[in-house]
Amino acid sequence: MYFPDPPRRPWVYALALAGIAAAAWLFCALPFVVVSLILNLIGA
Repeated sequence: MYFPDPPRRPWVYALALAGIAAAAWLFCALPFVVVSLILNLIGA
């Protein structure tokens, strides 16, 4: 991505990137968590 002016607060972009990465990781891990919970409920 190209920003026309240099970022004045780099921590804002770092925080945004961290939030996007965490959201992507949760989105990828969610099905496995749901499946494990269902299997635990069935086994219990």
